[in-house]
Amino acid sequence: MRSALDVPPDDFNEFEKDLVANVREHGWSCNAIMAENDSLSFSYTIGFQKTLGHPELIVFSLNGKVAHGVFWDMFRAIRDGREFPIGQRVQGIFNGADAMLLPVAMHHYREHLLSARWFYVNEDCPCLQLIWPDPKGRFPWEPGADERFADSQIDLSPTGWRNLLS
Repeated sequence: MRSALDVPPDDFNEFEKDLVANVREHGWSCNAIMAENDSLSFSYTIGFQKTLGHPELIVFSLNGKVAHGVFWDMFRAIRDGREFPIGQRVQGIFNGADAMLLPVAMHHYREHLLSARWFYVNEDCPCLQLIWPDPKGRFPWEPGADERFADSQIDLSPTGWRNLLS
């Protein structure tokens, strides 16, 4: 897969140069987007696919530093051979709380993964949404999930979270 690592940096702006430098040095970069108006904050990786052959990751409503730390832990784990199952509860990502990874539908890429799309020369690379549970361990689609927490994450999955109930 082509990436910005393969393109001469002559026309890169400072943000793009920093992003590419991070991927070259660390194997990946994190882009944190602050909440504005009615939108939620989110963070996503750039470089997991190029460096590890693993889909990029996106998570909503976590502090940017927290998301960066979680992504670093996952990067190291994947690099060291850990596989994270898709669509199943996963332990060891959030201090004692389960997490789940679900595919992101490509129609969400333009809105949420702009820098990743730029990095991969406008090719859509695979991406997984990292979903966290409410304080009682329930995911947004599960019966009894705390709506305050469910509303802090956008459903980017191809089939919709409600279809996970069956």
